[in-house]
Amino acid sequence: MDNWIIFNNEIRGKIKQEVDKIEETASSDLIGGALKFLKFLRQYGVKVGLVTASWNDRIDFIFSMHDLYDYFDVIISRHDVKMGKPHPEGYLLAAKSLNCSIERCIVFEDSLSGIQA
Repeated sequence: MDNWIIFNNEIRGKIKQEVDKIEETASSDLIGGALKFLKFLRQYGVKVGLVTASWNDRIDFIFSMHDLYDYFDVIISRHDVKMGKPHPEGYLLAAKSLNCSIERCIVFEDSLSGIQA
């Protein structure tokens, strides 16, 4: 414990704000083939939703960076749910917003908590 630095709540809050600011505008590549797949789905009229634990400013940054706005019919962020992943609330809300039964939805996930949801 001699080498540990303990920060009070105020300092931890400031550190978190700085980390969030950096993360909010951090560049992120799309998964290979993702844009081609989104275009394919749009071409055939398949409704697409995004369920993410990200916050709106981060989503806007990534969507602007990759020009993704036209490919998603609904976006569910951390601010839209009371219970985040692994709770399925976000997926259920997306399905409802898309006017689609959850049984007819296909989910692509990149996290264990998302898979559990």
